[in-house]
Amino acid sequence: MSIFRSSIFLAALVAIAAAGWILSGQFDETATARQPESATQAASEREVPRTRVRTFVSRAEPYTERLIATAATAAHRSAVIRAEIAGKVTRIDVEKGARVKAGASILRFDMGDLQSQLAGAEARLKQRRLEVKAARALAAKGFEASTRQARAEADLRAAEATLAAIRERIEKTRVTVPFAGIVNDRTAEIGDYIKIGNPVATLIDLDPIVVVADIPEKDFLKLQVGQVGQASLMDGRRLDGVIRYVARRADPATRTFRVELEAPNADLAWVAGATVRLVIALPPRPAHRLPPSILVLNKTGSLGVHLVDDADKVAFIPVTIIGIRDNLAYVSGLPDSAEVITVGQDFVTAGDLVEATAMPIAAAGLTQ
Repeated sequence: MSIFRSSIFLAALVAIAAAGWILSGQFDETATARQPESATQAASEREVPRTRVRTFVSRAEPYTERLIATAATAAHRSAVIRAEIAGKVTRIDVEKGARVKAGASILRFDMGDLQSQLAGAEARLKQRRLEVKAARALAAKGFEASTRQARAEADLRAAEATLAAIRERIEKTRVTVPFAGIVNDRTAEIGDYIKIGNPVATLIDLDPIVVVADIPEKDFLKLQVGQVGQASLMDGRRLDGVIRYVARRADPATRTFRVELEAPNADLAWVAGATVRLVIALPPRPAHRLPPSILVLNKTGSLGVHLVDDADKVAFIPVTIIGIRDNLAYVSGLPDSAEVITVGQDFVTAGDLVEATAMPIAAAGLTQ
């Protein structure tokens, strides 16, 4: 009996041990199966390190681009005064450099016998008028044929034409200027015999003064009549004016376009032929004012800047430099408002996640 009980006890003990072994194996398999899942989850939850950068918010502002060119002053107009008749110079009325009004006399020619020709022509005209008057009276009474009256009137017209020609010739012995200006040169002197068409003087008009520049083809389309500009001399004097002419055809040799700026010069302080620096203000356009140091090149060599978007990702935006002023670059191509990377821009590329810290505008090298 005791032996039987001992057998039952041993059997029970073996069964408990077997059950424990089986259960322990299942728990080990479950733990083993869960271990890779926990490792994957931990890896996914681990945060990727972000590059730290500093940024500031840039906003577009109106930028007036300036076109700068080397130019020269020129007269508003000029004329070479030539003799209209041949003759000997008997009188000089103005010297070189004199300022004259329109119609002023420069010099005079010897009149020769023109005065006596004038007296004879006036006498003949008077006679012809009397003859016409008599012929008309007789024709009205029927005492004279109409052909005689017609001949008398023809003689009158001829006498009038002769007198007008002599007076015109006398007028041409006095050489005058066609407009107000300065007698820049006078080639004739008393005693000179001048032939028809020979130059006797050069007249220039310096009020207004004109500034002439040859503009390259790339800048030509930016200009139009009415735009303002400023010319400055080497001594610092400045003159404000307005574009009055833009050539519509390029110079075949230089492929440049002639541009003329006109400015008042009532005191004639500005002379023709002086070299000046011409600055023309172009129409304002929106641009961002940025330190040149924050500009970067992408893999294709395009110039641009790195921005940070709302998702803290880096974006590369190509830009065009439209001007440099006060050591700052004015660029186009950005949206009206952009968060620009100013520190760390060379260590990130498009698509990178960054940790951005805003910085004051002054710290970015800008002023309000």
